[in-house]
Amino acid sequence: MPELMIVSRPVAAGARRKSLEGCYVIGEWIVVPEERRIEKSGRVVGMNRELMDALLCLIDAEGEFVSLERLKSRMWPNTFVSDEPAEFYISTLKEALE
Repeated sequence: MPELMIVSRPVAAGARRKSLEGCYVIGEWIVVPEERRIEKSGRVVGMNRELMDALLCLIDAEGEFVSLERLKSRMWPNTFVSDEPAEFYISTLKEALE
């Protein structure tokens, strides 16, 4: 499985994880979950629900390892899903954040 570690910080200073605006910063990227998009230097990348769910699962883990099972249960609750879709979304996230 492709590896991706997300370490984020809130946009607003003083907030532990989530700012009042509900945005996160990953490196130079700003993550806007409510609008399902990420942006950097004027570049905006839209995301579907599954892709944003995968990203938020990694953000919520605060740098800890996220198993495929945990990722799949966040993205597709109460549904059996093989590993391939989750692996696809992790690969897509890696490409989007480059």
